[in-house]
Order: sequence, then structure tokens, then C-alpha cells
Amino acid sequence: MAKQNTQDFQDKDPLLKKWKEEEGLPIKEIIRLSENYAIWINFNNELDWKFSDLPKENYDEKQLNEILNNLAYTNTYSTYINNEKIKKTFFILLGEAYVPLFCNDYENARKGCKRAEEYILKKNNDITRTWSLFTIICSMPVFILLSALLICLSENQIIKLFGYSLFGVIGVFIASFYNLNKSYLTVENGKTKIILETLIRILLGCCVSFVTLILIQLGFLLPQIKSNDSSLLYIAFSILISTSEKIFPSVLEKVELEFAK
Repeated sequence: MAKQNTQDFQDKDPLLKKWKEEEGLPIKEIIRLSENYAIWINFNNELDWKFSDLPKENYDEKQLNEILNNLAYTNTYSTYINNEKIKKTFFILLGEAYVPLFCNDYENARKGCKRAEEYILKKNNDITRTWSLFTIICSMPVFILLSALLICLSENQIIKLFGYSLFGVIGVFIASFYNLNKSYLTVENGKTKIILETLIRILLGCCVSFVTLILIQLGFLLPQIKSNDSSLLYIAFSILISTSEKIFPSVLEKVELEFAK
């Protein structure tokens, strides 16, 4: 009887009638029904539940309240998920965790809660990743076009170096595939904050590239590049430096050694 729409019953099922009509529950979609408990999705697309009695054997009020609190907290992860399929699957997984709980099977209730949490956090991260990558992809043509204009139209070497550094957006894009899972932002932070954080990461990557290219131009790093004045090498360094957050500290160490000589 799990996970069936109430319309499939045409209000003839006795358990559905008991909970929907006699108890007055706003059941839109059933997850589980029994004589003693009901778990359903209501008309506000929220997970809801009710139980009338619990088995007296192995009853532990402390564990019951602890798991109910964990389930309620886990349920909050769905607040910022707008995808109905993801939310419905999450509610089914979380709703199934109530079943062993109402049978005083606390261990399996915890496992069910953990499975639902792992599912929604993974989807949460996938959505965050999509928003961030979409921001980078939309930004790339703007940064690359601006870079090309600065390199081609300016005679000032500093401005040209700034133009080369804007290719760092490509490095940030590459790094996102590997480092985005480490981001502290989640869907709960909101789409706007995730987009702003991504734009800041792009700008920081370009700034780090710009500083490094200036050091190269001044001869503190790789002086042989300065004499060759290779545009492709500047672009390659800009992408490489903005790809890894560990490269810039090592660059600074090398500069310090140059000054120490």
C-alpha cells in the first residue's frame, strides 16, 4: 500500500477511509498506512505523520524522542529543494524510517533516517554544483572577450598582463570539477549567495594570476619568459595558477628566496 496516490483507491480502502475521513487527515499521497499509524504527503507537499498507539514491548521513550528529533531535523533539508521528484523521493525514504520507529525498532529507524539524509545531501550538493558551474560557464565568454580586447587594443604592458590574467576563469572552471565538494555553501544558502561566492572565486583566481604575471614580468619569477614575451605562456600560467590554490603560496616562497639572496 506504500507510495500510492489516494485517487487510486477512490476512497474505498478502509484504512484510507479511517485516516482520511474519520481522523480528518489532509492526505494527498500515501507513504504508509496501518491501523496504528499513517505517513503521508499533505497538500502543501510536506511530509506528515500520525500514530495512535505504540507497541508496549521494547518501548523506550528517550530513544523515540531522540529519533523523532533527528527525523524532524533531517526533514528541514528539503526546504530549499524545488525539484518535486527529488523532494518526493526524499519524503518516501524519510517516511519509511518512521515505520520501524513506530514498531520500536530504533536501530533500523536510525538507518532509514541516515539513508534519507545521505540522499538529500547528495542532491543538495549536485544542485549547488550545477548553480556554481552555470555561473562560471556564463562568465567565461565575458572574461575571455574582455581579455582579448585588453590584450589586442592596449599598449600598456600592465593592462595586457591584466588581460592575460582574466583567462584565469578557465582555471577556476577546471578547479570546480575537483574542489566544489569542499565548498561550505549548500542549497540552504540560497541561489544568489552561491552565485556571488562563485563570482568571488573567479575574481580571486584572476587576481592571483595577475600578481603572479607581474612577478614574472619584473623578473622575480622565470626571467627567461620576460625576454621571450610569450603570450601563450602568459595565458597558460594564468590558467594553471588559478586552477590550484596551492600554487600561489609556493610562488610567494620563491619570491622571498629571491629577495633573500
